[in-house]
Amino acid sequence: MDESVNQSGPIQPSGTPPQEETEITPDQHRTVKIVLIVFSLLFFIVIVLLGWNIYKTSRIETDENLNQSISPTVEIKPSQPITEEPSTPLSPTLIPPSAEIFESDQLGIRFVYPKITNGSQPIATYEDGDRVYVYPAAMDPQSGQWVEVFEKQSEESLENAINRLFLQGKNQQQCYVTILETEKNINAVTAIIDYPQDENDTMEQMFEKTQYCSEDYAKTNGIRYFWYDPQHPDMFLFFSIGQYGISVSEGVNWQDTIEIIN
Repeated sequence: MDESVNQSGPIQPSGTPPQEETEITPDQHRTVKIVLIVFSLLFFIVIVLLGWNIYKTSRIETDENLNQSISPTVEIKPSQPITEEPSTPLSPTLIPPSAEIFESDQLGIRFVYPKITNGSQPIATYEDGDRVYVYPAAMDPQSGQWVEVFEKQSEESLENAINRLFLQGKNQQQCYVTILETEKNINAVTAIIDYPQDENDTMEQMFEKTQYCSEDYAKTNGIRYFWYDPQHPDMFLFFSIGQYGISVSEGVNWQDTIEIIN
């Protein structure tokens, strides 16, 4: 055997020397997770936006197609008039729960009045002959407000009926009928027994004129007037209201709801 070969020592194996295995640190693990979460969220957002855009586009196309399919066949017809029963004078008041209806078949009238006024004051009615009193229940009926029913000839005007019943034998220069403008009921006629007044007249002088013309029915310092509905030509009414109102609702007093039912 060749000694030179033996002296060179043991023969080393050929090839790449072995390398050490690389370890992933905890920080690298967290970074990878964060990246994956961010990419997942971005992917989800992109999917949602694409889906919304597709839905919106399809909805617009559907509405346009629907309009195109309907519009050529739609025929617009003029609205037909609705026939309704004539409303009564009571309907505009929209009778509140706190109100009552007074009705007299004998007198042929009906109206609405409040159960309570001024928050706690009960209101009552009392029918006496041709009159109906509306008054605070704690008071005497005759000291309250009232309406009275009168008969007249159908062809007779309200003015002539008042003259015949109240002003016979009176000086026509001192007592006469004045027709008033009606605001509450445009179909009614209202009037008063009037007399000339001077701006310097005292209250006593005014009362003397009232007493001469008609103490209970002529003009005074309170509200009084005759009321006539031409649809019922054989009767008329007289209201004595005074200086205060008994309201059914805002702007509507009991006398504004009067209706003739015969």
